[in-house]
Parts: sequence; structure tokens; C-alpha cells
Amino acid sequence: MTLGAEYRDSLREKLSGYDRYDAYLDLDTDSYTWAAYLQDEFRVRDDLILNLGLRYDYFSTVGSTINPRAALIWSPYEPTTLKLLYGTAFRTPNPYELYYHDNEITQKAPDGLDPETIETYELILEQRLNVNLSLVASVYQNNIEDLLALTTDPADDLLVFENSGDATATGTELELQGQWESGWSGSVSYSYQQAENASGERLVNSPSNMAKLNIIAPLAGDDFSVGLELQYESGRKTLSGDETDGRVITNMTLFSRHWIQGLKISASIYNLFDENYANPGFEEHEQDQIEQDGRTFRLKFDYAL
Repeated sequence: MTLGAEYRDSLREKLSGYDRYDAYLDLDTDSYTWAAYLQDEFRVRDDLILNLGLRYDYFSTVGSTINPRAALIWSPYEPTTLKLLYGTAFRTPNPYELYYHDNEITQKAPDGLDPETIETYELILEQRLNVNLSLVASVYQNNIEDLLALTTDPADDLLVFENSGDATATGTELELQGQWESGWSGSVSYSYQQAENASGERLVNSPSNMAKLNIIAPLAGDDFSVGLELQYESGRKTLSGDETDGRVITNMTLFSRHWIQGLKISASIYNLFDENYANPGFEEHEQDQIEQDGRTFRLKFDYAL
């Protein structure tokens, strides 16, 4: 059995807003949270394991929450594993969601917010096909309650964060993974998701179809590697009921972990082919669709002493 506890104290949380003449927001507050959790594993049979856990969290801003987790893991054959998972989780509103306003010109602070909660069910199949290839398939359902969202209050037409309602996301994922002694590795995956609110309407900014291809190849022995990533997404519903175009984005990274001891270097190009695409805007935006970054570059150095 594993037992644990944690305490976190945010000694200062400052949120400020200014215009040309004066400060319309000057919040200086604090908050704390503490938690206790336990987890245990039970071997029901040689091929069957039950994992149970429970966590209690208390937040000075929004109160307490209790979240259980359970996993039933069955390995009928050496290359095959089936997992049945259940759990709940939460997201507490952050200081911006709790307190931000612009002197009620366009946005006001909410009277109070509850944590956003999620209940998850998932069935996973892990199958090793041979020494190099493995397959992972899953189906899931996520039930979300008290979804936090920025909305417009019809009473005064001001923006305000609120617990806007419930949502359900049901989907499936399939991934083929490969790794070879030569240093090559890769994966290809596809996922389908149907995300709806309590009225059965499709959620904004939630693509139904996604696919990914990742390839990593060694260069110059073990000193350098190059990675190529392709990401496909179908269109996303916008607030106006329109839909963004689907997109295929290509990213490439050259990286080294062993060239110089203790130094990790990477050079990346995102959106390699400068694809023109947009994501939905939200209540605080004038645009229904917001154009995203074109081709961008990043050079990164990490050194461990």
C-alpha cells in the first residue's frame, strides 16, 4: 500500500489590470491546498491485478473534492494485456477565472465557481505483434460536469466565467508503435471522438478525427537524430456554427543528446510547409476563426550540471 500527503501554499497571487489612466484591477491574495491519498495493488490471480486508489483534495478557494481510481489488468497471454480503467479527476478555477474583470467594461468577475470534474471509463488492449511492433487500441467515455467556460451574461452582455454545464466525449484510439535495434522508431495513430454538450450539440473547438505519424531516425551514429511528425485534424466547430478547414501540419526536429556530455541540443521547424489554418475564436474574440502561426523555428539548449 502507498500512502501520501501534500501541502501547497501560494503565498502571493497577484492579478493586475491597467488602462491609460488608472488601475481597474489590483488583486493581491493567497491560497492554499492540501491533499491525502492512498493506493494499493491486489493480485487476484497470476494473470489478474486489481489496482485501487483514492485521493482527497482541499482548496481554500473552492472547497474539497474526493476522487477514486480503479484499474483491472488482465494478461491472458504473454504478449497480450487488457486494461479496464475507471477514475474521476477535477480542475479548479485559476485566479484569472475567479477574479478577473476590467471594471465591468467588457468582463466581470463571477460570484463563485465550482471545480470542473470528469469521470472516465476506458478499455485498453495492448498487443505485442513481434519483437519490433506493438499495437494499442482503446475505447473510452468521458463525462464532464460543471465545465468552466467564458460566456456572455444575457442580463448585461458582459463576459463572465461560469460553470456552463455538462458534456460527454466518446471515442476510440488505435496506435501502431515500432522500435528497431538500428535506432529507428516510429508510430502511427488514429483517433475518433464525438464530444457533445448535454443538449446533444457538438462541442466548439473539438475535432472529430485526428491522425499522427512520428518517425525518428539516427544520424551520425548515436550523436544526432532527426524526427519527423505529421499531424492531421478534421475541422472544428466555431461559435457561429461554422467549421474550420481540416489541416495537415508537418514538424521536423534535429536533436542531439550525446554529442557533448550534459548538453542537449535541438533545432525544430514547426509547420514546415507553412500551412495556412485557423482555430475557432472564443467569446472574448471578435474573430470567429483565428489564424495560427505559419512556419516557425526554435533552437533549444539544455545543459545539466
